[in-house]
Amino acid sequence: KFHPNAMVFEGYWGTGPNEGRAYEILIDCHSSIECIVNTAHVSVPASKLKKATLEPHRIRTGGGIIETNARTWTNQHVFVGNSSVAVSKVTELSISALDYDMILGYPFLTRHNPAPNWRTGALSFPKFVWHPVAKSYTDVKAHRSALQTSPRQLVNELKRADEDPDDDTLFVLASMT
Repeated sequence: KFHPNAMVFEGYWGTGPNEGRAYEILIDCHSSIECIVNTAHVSVPASKLKKATLEPHRIRTGGGIIETNARTWTNQHVFVGNSSVAVSKVTELSISALDYDMILGYPFLTRHNPAPNWRTGALSFPKFVWHPVAKSYTDVKAHRSALQTSPRQLVNELKRADEDPDDDTLFVLASMT
């Protein structure tokens, strides 16, 4: 069974569910910033640029301290699936060593207080659950055996997962011959 080593979700910033460019969102309990948009990997939507304010930031990273004036936005929303969560402040930073588009940090976690499922990587909020999406080669490789099953094996695996209330396995059917 696959066990994630990070909580990563696919989501959208402020445009609505499944609108615009999908962001790869990392949950980071060590970040003291509520929400970071990593402009080393993504561009800020043009519609957001006019509403930004500049604020000085001193950021400690694994590579040292970054002092910068960063654009920030207040009262934003992040969408994962069909759910929306409020974010008090989004901060733009360029962190090329970090492979994620957006980071939701400790202030986000303390305000929303979601319950993590460490085994599956899911994050439960009072009215909805975020489920991780396999994106990396490692994740796909971990799921490779599921992708190489016969139709009968796939049906049996789906039945088994349906009978186990603790199994949050996500199945994606690419093709079937």
